[in-house]
Amino acid sequence: MIFLTTERDLLKNEERVISKLTLTFCGMEDELHSRSVFLTVLEASFMTLLNVLSLTGNALVCISVYRNTRLRTSTNVYIVALAISDLLSSICVTPLAAGVFISGRWPFGGTVCQMHAFMAQFVVYVSPVTMGLTAINRYVRICKSDQQYKRFFSQRQSLIQSFSRGYRLPVIF
Repeated sequence: MIFLTTERDLLKNEERVISKLTLTFCGMEDELHSRSVFLTVLEASFMTLLNVLSLTGNALVCISVYRNTRLRTSTNVYIVALAISDLLSSICVTPLAAGVFISGRWPFGGTVCQMHAFMAQFVVYVSPVTMGLTAINRYVRICKSDQQYKRFFSQRQSLIQSFSRGYRLPVIF
């Protein structure tokens, strides 16, 4: 029983250290604690509003492409990939960041901290890659022949490109 108590204490201390390191590393600990209640409420309200708008808008994009077969083009595959990336950010990153803004510390523990850091970097990486693939798609569509475009950007090829380049590379690096 003493071992379990000590282990619990070690876990609590580890969470406190991770919380302290996270905020100290970012240089935000003093800034978060010295904010007024008005500023805290304002920041939390804006984050919540932006998160709700992001969830709603990106979900509508995905639903529109799913329901309307005319929208299932190779270009829209990249738009949907970008919407999914933004949805991941809205679900996994923004709510935890809002919790930090509200509480003024990291209240979620070490494992969630690591998951949050990974997801934040993941969505930051995936969005520009997807936009780059969209730009290449548009360039080939405008400047090359239909035959070349269809060879590189069929729906199947676009799906493979967007998910292999956008969603798999961050895991490797």
